[in-house]
Amino acid sequence: MIRDRLPAPILYISPYFEERRDEYYAALQGVREHGDLESWLTLFLDAVATQAVDAVGRAEQLTDLRERYRTTVQETTRSAANQLVDLAFEQPVLTARLVERRLDVARPSALAALRTLADLGILAEAADGPRGQLRWRAPEILNVLIAERTSSGRRRSRRCGTVAARPSSRRPELMRLRRSAAPPIEPIDCFPS
Repeated sequence: MIRDRLPAPILYISPYFEERRDEYYAALQGVREHGDLESWLTLFLDAVATQAVDAVGRAEQLTDLRERYRTTVQETTRSAANQLVDLAFEQPVLTARLVERRLDVARPSALAALRTLADLGILAEAADGPRGQLRWRAPEILNVLIAERTSSGRRRSRRCGTVAARPSSRRPELMRLRRSAAPPIEPIDCFPS
C-alpha cells in the first residue's frame, strides 16, 4: 500500500486476535514481563498463516461465484447486466445512480440491468435507502465477505442486519460453495421473504 502496489490490505489479522484476545494479551504481557518474544511471534505467525488461508479461500469462492454469475447472465441477456456482474463484486450494495455512473448507461438501462440480476437471484432488492432511493444487494457475495471463522475452523456468517426485502420473482436457493483450501461458509439469507 505504501508503494501503491496494493489498493487495500488483503490480509486482516484482527479477527484472529479478537477471537483469541486472552491468549494475545497474555503473549504481549509475557514479552513485557519476561522478554518472551518467541511466544508472541509464534502467535503472530499463526495469525498470519490462518488469515492467509482464509483470504485465499474467500478469493477462490468469490472467483467461482463471479464465473457462475457471468455464465448465467451471458446465457440470459446481452444487456448491461453482463457488466453489472463485475460491478457487484466491487460494490455488493448497488443503486441505479451508481450503475448509471459506473457503467455509463441511462437510468432505464441501469434499472433494467438491476432487475435482470434480481430476477436471476444474483441481487435482491433491499429496503429503500436515503431519500427513498432503491438499493440492491448481492447476498451471496456479502455472505462470503462477512463470514467469520470460528475457533473450530468453520465459518459462520455475521448478521446482515434487519433489512426489509422485496423478494425477486425467481430467486434460487443460496448455494454452498465448497473449496478444499478453506472450510465452507454456511450462507445466511439476509433478505427474508
